[in-house]
Amino acid sequence: VKAVAAAAAAGPQPVAAAAEAQAAAPLGRSVTMAECEKHCTPDDCWLVIDGAAYDVSSFVNSHPGGEMIYVHAGRDNTQIFDSYHPDRVRGMLPKYKIADVSDYTPGKSREQDVLVYGDEGGFYRELKKRVQAKFKETGKHPRFHPEMLIKSALILAGVALTWYGAYFAFPGCLALSFLCAVGLGFFRAEVGMSIQHDANHGSYTTNNTLGYIMGLTLDCVGASSWVWKQVHVNGHHAYTNVPTHDTDVWVDQKGDVRRIVEGTAHLWFYKLQAYYLPILYGALSLKSMFGDLTLIRTLLYGDTHRFVAPTTKEAILFWSLKALSFSYLIGLPALYSPHGLGAAAALFLTEQWTCGLTLAYLFQVAHVTLPASWPKAEGGRIKMGWATAQCATTVNFCPGSWFWTHISGGLNHQVEHHLFPGICHMHYPMLYPVVKATCEEFGVPYLSYDTFPEAVRGHFTYMHKVGQGFKIPTLGDA
Repeated sequence: VKAVAAAAAAGPQPVAAAAEAQAAAPLGRSVTMAECEKHCTPDDCWLVIDGAAYDVSSFVNSHPGGEMIYVHAGRDNTQIFDSYHPDRVRGMLPKYKIADVSDYTPGKSREQDVLVYGDEGGFYRELKKRVQAKFKETGKHPRFHPEMLIKSALILAGVALTWYGAYFAFPGCLALSFLCAVGLGFFRAEVGMSIQHDANHGSYTTNNTLGYIMGLTLDCVGASSWVWKQVHVNGHHAYTNVPTHDTDVWVDQKGDVRRIVEGTAHLWFYKLQAYYLPILYGALSLKSMFGDLTLIRTLLYGDTHRFVAPTTKEAILFWSLKALSFSYLIGLPALYSPHGLGAAAALFLTEQWTCGLTLAYLFQVAHVTLPASWPKAEGGRIKMGWATAQCATTVNFCPGSWFWTHISGGLNHQVEHHLFPGICHMHYPMLYPVVKATCEEFGVPYLSYDTFPEAVRGHFTYMHKVGQGFKIPTLGDA
């Protein structure tokens, strides 16, 4: 593993943007976080940014990023706002400001969710300028790359063909059907990594209607784009690897199927987790298909992360596309496959496990691995700046590789993705040298594995060590 530089972990300092926002507040007007949470629909959309409330309801239909604007409506959007917008967009905020938030203080409870990062020291602002200059120099658009359309067509065709091949095309050859089932699992995973991931980050296309439709491809293969945005965009990207806040790495503090961070319960079987997880990870696809049914009812992930309730349109799409995906993935094969019910069930589990393993292996190596940090929220504060924390908690593999960028949907460039989630993943190889050089200049860590097998080893080595209960020093301890 190559850590290009040590972490620049500055202590918590006043955020200049927050001070400016407070100064521009309407005289005497203040609201609470609880009041802000009531304004969480497209027609009544408030955003909390750096301790101020902004009513952007009139801007929702004009927002260049489409419906991304109300994914976290009524809640603290500070980190999400900064990661998706160039600094000049902050100049638009004053005209939408309606009040200061009186109880915007670091901390985490069911009533408020505020996590404040330390001062960035100019790193992120300079990096944004250089990335913008790169796009201006090349004439490319950050949210579009023509190869995405070709790749999407091939993946969706792959899903259709391998589904038919797995359950209906080869009644006399079960071996070919199982081969197609493996292919179906792979292509379903590709929908998750290469199509919906960009679409639901608002980075697939400049056409918001097309982007929304492509985001729904996740629903069409069994999961939910609404749940994914609540968990991945709102929880994971805003608070990467902060154990109490990051929903992508959340585990039950009293004990779960795996132990991924110190401070949680240590059960005896965790000492074996590096041996059973390589197979158990295959259940990820099934977990998404069926777990979503609980999440949309409770609007609660774990014991603290509360979802923004779905709109009527989102709820209708959730249930109708769940019915569609369950029908063709389970119902039709069970009723009509010439292989019979038992074989159809085995084929279903094969494709589900293939999908789950593909997703788990490519996602887990980015954050749950030896060099990645686990920042500690002390009193609702993180010492590192937000962008610095993204670099310290995220690890690339095979950066610059055209092959791995396509196959992983850009997950091999997770550092670039976390810093710029609103940029299409096919641009990350171009940005990689810019990001790496800027990290070196500012003394910010840039972590990367040379090969994918090395990344997989790094993940399971970490899982073995944390499973034994060892203390694993990270940059987050600084």
